Amino acid sequence: KYDVTDYLAVDDDFGSMADFENLVQECHSRGIRVIFDLVANHTSDRHPWFQEAVSYIKSLPEGKEPDASECRYVDYYNFAKKGGNGFEKIQGTDWFYEARFWGGMPDLNLDSEQVRDEIREVIRFWSEKGADGFRLDAVTSYYTGDTEKSAAFTGWIKQTALQYNPDCYVVGEGWTDQRIYAQYYADGIDSM
Repeated sequence: KYDVTDYLAVDDDFGSMADFENLVQECHSRGIRVIFDLVANHTSDRHPWFQEAVSYIKSLPEGKEPDASECRYVDYYNFAKKGGNGFEKIQGTDWFYEARFWGGMPDLNLDSEQVRDEIREVIRFWSEKGADGFRLDAVTSYYTGDTEKSAAFTGWIKQTALQYNPDCYVVGEGWTDQRIYAQYYADGIDSM
């Protein structure tokens, strides 16, 4: 379920929103905190943002560059004219998109202020639903090959989450060594 299609819904395989709200209520009544899994690195290729961006890319005349003022979602992902390792071709075009895990999970452009606004909204939404913290998926892959930027982004998530819950706990998932983990701790994450 790392190929997110709706950040503000409970996947049907896991129940309903009412089920989630009941789970949080029952956990809290027993002194159990609920940590919510947050996939901020990528979405599904079936996510409406990506679908709209690809549709727009496919409509571009030969030689025209994408323009976020025409399609805001084109800025949500990393599109390029050259492929290579970690990039998938958009069928019927000369364009590629970054998808480090697989083609069904296009990477988000985490430098986009609009993407950060979306992530901020996701954090606010689930915090208000009672989530006590977030488990961040694949933190070492936020910026491929750039630990400093990846760690800074986890710090941004932590600071954002604290705005909605001053006791928010953030744990990052990443398979690396203590030297790298130390950089994430330095940027404010609670646990790795």
